[in-house]
Amino acid sequence: MSESARFRADDLRKFCCAALQASELPPLDAEEVSVCLKGKAIHADWSIDADGNPTTDANAALAGSVLPFGGAKASAISFIIEMLCGVLTGSGFALNLHRLEDFGAVQNLGQVFTAVHSDLFISSNDFATRMDEILRMLTSSPAVAATSQLLVPGELERQNEGRNRIFGIPLVPSIVEQLAELGESLGLAFPNAADATDLAETPA
Repeated sequence: MSESARFRADDLRKFCCAALQASELPPLDAEEVSVCLKGKAIHADWSIDADGNPTTDANAALAGSVLPFGGAKASAISFIIEMLCGVLTGSGFALNLHRLEDFGAVQNLGQVFTAVHSDLFISSNDFATRMDEILRMLTSSPAVAATSQLLVPGELERQNEGRNRIFGIPLVPSIVEQLAELGESLGLAFPNAADATDLAETPA
């Protein structure tokens, strides 16, 4: 989600994951896990208060929202994705990956696509109704300061696609030059580009 939204703390659900390890690691420190329950100061990037401001006060955080990403949480989610797409698939991972700009190297990238058969849990109609409900909750949530619009995952991309279908895909000059050279080598003329100064905003 591009912008931050505030939810009631009791409406939140945690994103939880764990990984089996080949070698033994020290267990989690129970003192660290329970820091919020004991009223101690929390990291400023963990939560926001009821007004959408970063807070180190655990009680203020409970009245606001736990941030969905950032800090150790984002690192943990990134690690799980690396496990699924790299380790699990037998592809390259972490420091074994090459830079995308290295055209002479085999990238060996892995992908994982997951599909959930919602009918195994609830009916399709119920799922659609509940999805509509949670999307309405999200988009009607009070926005933090300097935020004009709350977006759901994929919405910004759909907006950009709609704009690009009308005005074309914006390209930086260096990319245009590379494409023009490639086209010339293949005997293909590069299409005339529109002047970006002539493009108006996509109608809402």
